Amino acid sequence: LTKMEVENFEKILSATPHDYTSARELLKFLRSSKVRRSDLVTRYGYKLLTDKSSILPEIELWDVYEQVLIAAFDTSNNQVAQECLNKIVRQFGDKSIRVKRLLAMQKESEGNFKAAEAIYNQILEIEPSNALTMKRQIALRKSALDYQSAVKMLNEYLKIFPTDMDAWMELADLYLSLSAYKLAAFCFEELLLALPHSSHIHNRYAEVLFTLGGPDNIRNARKYFAYSYELVPNSSNLKALFGICTSAIAFASTRQGKGDKENTMIFQWAHAKLMEEYKTSAPQRVSLLQALRLPSENQ
Repeated sequence: LTKMEVENFEKILSATPHDYTSARELLKFLRSSKVRRSDLVTRYGYKLLTDKSSILPEIELWDVYEQVLIAAFDTSNNQVAQECLNKIVRQFGDKSIRVKRLLAMQKESEGNFKAAEAIYNQILEIEPSNALTMKRQIALRKSALDYQSAVKMLNEYLKIFPTDMDAWMELADLYLSLSAYKLAAFCFEELLLALPHSSHIHNRYAEVLFTLGGPDNIRNARKYFAYSYELVPNSSNLKALFGICTSAIAFASTRQGKGDKENTMIFQWAHAKLMEEYKTSAPQRVSLLQALRLPSENQ
C-alpha cells in the first residue's frame, strides 16, 4: 500500500511538476511513513523550498529543510546539502544537538569519519543516551566494516532501548554477517515476541534454524515456515512454501525424520500449493518444482 501511494504521487508530479501542494503532501507522507525515497525528496523538496517555501508554516519549513538535507546526503548532492545546512545553521546556530548531528552527517557524507565520530562523541558527552546519535555511531562502524564494534555498540544500545525492533533486526543481520547463527536466532526470537504476526520475521527465523541444522532445528524451521504461510497464505509468500518443502526434504534425510508420515503429508501439501501457484503464474518453471522430492521418493 505504501509503495502504491508513493507511485501515485510520482505519477501526479511527473505530469504536473509545479504541483507544489502534491509535493508538500508527498514529503509529509514520506516523513510520517518513514519511507526512504531520497531521490524524490531531493527533486521535489528542493524545488518546493526554492520556488514556493512561502506556503509552508515555519515549523514545517524547517522539517522540510532537514528532510531535504538528509536526502541530499544520501544522493551525494553536495550543493543542495550545503545550501540546506547553511540555512539551518543560520536559523538555529551550531550548538544544538540536532544541528550538531546534521554537521556530523555532513562529515560522514564527505568520508571524513574521524571528524564525524568526534562530533558524535561530543553529543554523547552532553546526552549519553541520545538514541539517534548512538545509531549514527553504529552506522559509522558498519561503514568501516568493523562489525564486531558495531555489534558491541548495538548491544549497549539495546540495554537502554530494548523495545527498538529495528535495532534487534539490525543486530540479527550483523550476527548473520559474522556467521553467529545462534545469536542471530536469539534476536529473531526477541522480534517474534514483539511482532508475532510478522510473516517476514517467521521466515527469517526459520532460515536461521535451517542453517543451524540438526533434526530439531530443521523440524522447527519447517514449523516456522508454516506459521509464516498461515499468516500470509498467498502468492506473495511463496518463500514460506519453498521453506516448508526444503525443510521437509532435509528432515526426511535425518534418522529421526526418515519415514515420518506427518513430514511426508506436510511436504505433499506444500508442494501441491506451489504447483498450483506456478501453473498459474509461471508454468515454464513447473518442471523445476517437479524435481523437488523427498529422499524416499527417489529410491
